[in-house]
Amino acid sequence: MLNVEVKIMSEKKRVMLVDDSAFVRTVLRNTLTSDERIQVVASCANGQIALDQLDTTKPDLVILDLEMPVMDGLTFLKNLRMRSETKVMVLSTRTDKLDEAISCGANKAMPKPTAAMINFREESGSDFYSHIYELLEIPAP
Repeated sequence: MLNVEVKIMSEKKRVMLVDDSAFVRTVLRNTLTSDERIQVVASCANGQIALDQLDTTKPDLVILDLEMPVMDGLTFLKNLRMRSETKVMVLSTRTDKLDEAISCGANKAMPKPTAAMINFREESGSDFYSHIYELLEIPAP
């Protein structure tokens, strides 16, 4: 009898980044994709672009800034909730708007680190990662 090991490949969790700062999107992409279970499927500069890409990218999680041109994060959230239950984590410097984001349908909301984000992992602390893993329903490494 042969012993056969079957490796079940689970699909990567799909994340969409929505922030008007290309630098922030790059830092988040590099941070998130360091976990092989996470795939960034879209990187959008505003809420309108994100809405336009939702159907084709089918993210499990959207990480969303609130202050953006064309369509801000709160408007995006309201539009998203009319058509999808996709999980949303708001990451914004507008700490005065975090409660409103939750009211509009965000699953989690937390302040964005205010420094240059060079040391994003250290500045954001473990809360960011625990929220990401919780929302993606994967165990923390």
